[in-house]
Amino acid sequence: MDPVNEEVRAKAHQKLEETGKRDELKRLLQSRLVESQFQEKVAEMCKDYIKGKDLDSLSTDSAVDAMVKNIAPDARALVPDEVRKELVRNIASMISGNPPPPDVVPK
Repeated sequence: MDPVNEEVRAKAHQKLEETGKRDELKRLLQSRLVESQFQEKVAEMCKDYIKGKDLDSLSTDSAVDAMVKNIAPDARALVPDEVRKELVRNIASMISGNPPPPDVVPK
């Protein structure tokens, strides 16, 4: 990531932490991921990855790291675009101090 984007990201994170809004956004994200059955889909991806592997080889930290490295990009792609957009709108509104439109107010 370029330094400018990293700086913006760090400032946004700091402001969300200071205002306590970060936890609110985490709850919103968790709720939306549950609604989209994200966990079940990622669990299925993990099961597919493990199938056919030697169980002894899967018990090491490096094997777990390899599984995460292999699955993470596909798991990120499973996050629905609507959820991403909703989070971005909420982050922007929380940072700017303007309330989000009524249809995207966090629960």
